[in-house]
Amino acid sequence: MNPTKVKVYNFNAGPAMLPAPVMELAQKEFLDYMGTGMSIMEMSHRGYHFDEILTSAEKTLRELLSIPENYSVLFYPGATSSIFRSSFESTS
Repeated sequence: MNPTKVKVYNFNAGPAMLPAPVMELAQKEFLDYMGTGMSIMEMSHRGYHFDEILTSAEKTLRELLSIPENYSVLFYPGATSSIFRSSFESTS
């Protein structure tokens, strides 16, 4: 990160600001995630490495939000409108 540039703070709806070290790690691992030779964007959602990421994300979310084990954690891809649409369709 260039220290001479002014940091812009995003207070809009959507993604929040991330600390510079987090963005730098993401940048580093974008082309070669943890020595796998591929980007996380190229991995199969059924693969071992992606499963590790998903399991870790669920565990961390459960700890941060105190989500009990008898509740399911759902990760929805897409924007909010797709979540509302799929929720409605699943109840019809």
